[in-house]
Amino acid sequence: MLPLGPGPGVLGLLLSPMERIAIALSPLRDASPQDILAWARRAETLGYEAVFIPESFCDSLAYAEAVALGTARVKVGTAITNVYLRQPTLLAEEAAAVQEFSGGRLLLGIGVGHRAVNEPLGIDMGDPLGKVRAVIGTLRAAWAKGPHQPRPATPPRLLAAALAPRMVALAGELADGVIFNLFPLARYPRALASLRRGAERGGQDLGRLEVCHFTTCYVAEDRAAALHEAKRMLARYANLPFYGNMLATSGFAAEVAPCAPRGSDATSPRRREPSPTRWRTR
Repeated sequence: MLPLGPGPGVLGLLLSPMERIAIALSPLRDASPQDILAWARRAETLGYEAVFIPESFCDSLAYAEAVALGTARVKVGTAITNVYLRQPTLLAEEAAAVQEFSGGRLLLGIGVGHRAVNEPLGIDMGDPLGKVRAVIGTLRAAWAKGPHQPRPATPPRLLAAALAPRMVALAGELADGVIFNLFPLARYPRALASLRRGAERGGQDLGRLEVCHFTTCYVAEDRAAALHEAKRMLARYANLPFYGNMLATSGFAAEVAPCAPRGSDATSPRRREPSPTRWRTR
């Protein structure tokens, strides 16, 4: 995860050197809670700006609180906390508690997740854009007016994960920053233009918005093995409608096409995993 701090404008955000680097630690089957805490402490020792916790079949805020209590300086973030899995006032209270326990170090990254995760739980995603707008409104009001407890002395910084231009614009309008995950370079000019439009609509200073570039890396002595795993990861993301559509419109339509059944487009929710070897390197 590469957060690029405030800059003079869209072009500055895109071209400024990346002076701050965070790391995301996923609590998957091969990473115990104790591992996450140990790695977070190590990241703090090494000088990372922040430790982010994804919400991949885990409670991102519970892990964020544990990391906050086990560290002293490093910022603690979620990337992302699924807004459909929590009642909004409960989310406000949980985030406020982590903010206070951490001494004001929380970066609350929110997003809508995926239909493949939400629908099996009986969740109708409805209007994701409207959902994020409503949740941000609830969070802001709860932190500023109560009656929810605790009332954070300083509200957490709020980052919105976004892929589509309208969601990027919403992040610019209402949030303190945006999270871009798996964005090809070709996607940035359009995305940053949308961020600018949203900031103007919301009366926000574009230079104060945090732009977080979420980049997945595979590190191994065997380059071929790392490349294979990276392609498998891309194949899984391409099966998700939001990401499949984003990748297709960013110049990777040929790679995304095998993910969808015949006769369907890149946004079809019914997908099959393509062969990892179909993904080319650039």
